[in-house]
Amino acid sequence: MRTKIVFILLILGGIILGNHLSTNALDIQKKVTGTVTDTTGKPLSDVTIMIKGREVGTRTNTKGTYVLFVTNADTLVFSKKEMKTQEVSVGQKTQIDIVLQKAKK
Repeated sequence: MRTKIVFILLILGGIILGNHLSTNALDIQKKVTGTVTDTTGKPLSDVTIMIKGREVGTRTNTKGTYVLFVTNADTLVFSKKEMKTQEVSVGQKTQIDIVLQKAKK
């Protein structure tokens, strides 16, 4: 009986530790940079870039550039008034340049 309990605890410990390690691997932060422009190539300032599902984000500066610390599992949501919102999965990328189009009225 005692051996069975120890065995079960070892299995549960391995499962918990395994899940913890895989979750932490996704939580490693990296810097992503980029530029947001319109369809004519003009840099867009004050574009909001949010990490989907979290309350973390930034805005582009007057040159249309941004810097954000993210994980590979994150998705970025780019939005600006009167422009179409765009979502991009980060994955292995460290630079994400976006072209936003005007929203149809």
